[in-house]
Amino acid sequence: MRPIIVPAIVLLLGLVGCAPVQNQDRNPANEAMVMKYSEAELKPDFDALEDFLSEDYKEFGPAVKDSVDRVTSLANRRKSWEDFSEVTYDRYGILSTTVEKGRVAGDWVLDWGKLTIQYKNGRPSVTIWYHAALKIRNGKICRQRKFYDAADMMSQQGYSFVPAEEKALH
Repeated sequence: MRPIIVPAIVLLLGLVGCAPVQNQDRNPANEAMVMKYSEAELKPDFDALEDFLSEDYKEFGPAVKDSVDRVTSLANRRKSWEDFSEVTYDRYGILSTTVEKGRVAGDWVLDWGKLTIQYKNGRPSVTIWYHAALKIRNGKICRQRKFYDAADMMSQQGYSFVPAEEKALH
């Protein structure tokens, strides 16, 4: 029996060493700031939103070609709230990390959840899975990349998609 115990302990210690490690470089202050930013978006509190964004803020998504600067992003939010009656966000998780090198070096907060938008004008509400990656610099959001399925959002409102004719593609 004794010869089996020693290899079992060695195996167990080896497996424990391979277990996933919690992210050691999380930044609770950045996570809290992004949660307050989200709260300001949901109210909406446009003055607070301005305070969260750096002067050189850029926003990307959901489409590859979608990008706006700080002024345009804030104007878009104001315009959207002319049609929204309520927006709720069911956060599934938030995580912060620091990327040391490369194209995305910096401090990031990743935010996942389910977003539901109610409209004033009788349009059907939509519920979408949502993810945002926010880069934080000097206590402000300087970059944001949004990920959600715009086609799903439109189909929930009754839109349908008709493929272009084959000859139009050539």
